Amino acid sequence: MFTLIDALFVSPALTINQARDVLGISYPAAQNQVKKLVAQGILHEVGATPRGKTYLANEILRVTGLDLVKFQAPTFNRPGSDST
Repeated sequence: MFTLIDALFVSPALTINQARDVLGISYPAAQNQVKKLVAQGILHEVGATPRGKTYLANEILRVTGLDLVKFQAPTFNRPGSDST
């Protein structure tokens, strides 16, 4: 089962809409999952736009050595979807 934690190793930055898309769940359910990870200190809010808040998994960035300045979040496709 693909989880939000798995998705963070693909992209340590995400929005609730991206969490919804990658998990294939409703927006409120994705929002709840993100809130749980914020409460556990795994995700941190790093910005907000009219389109939503962006969250970052700082510890994943730290241990993987990813350079946030050069980092660009990929587009998520739900596991099992046929997108080309």
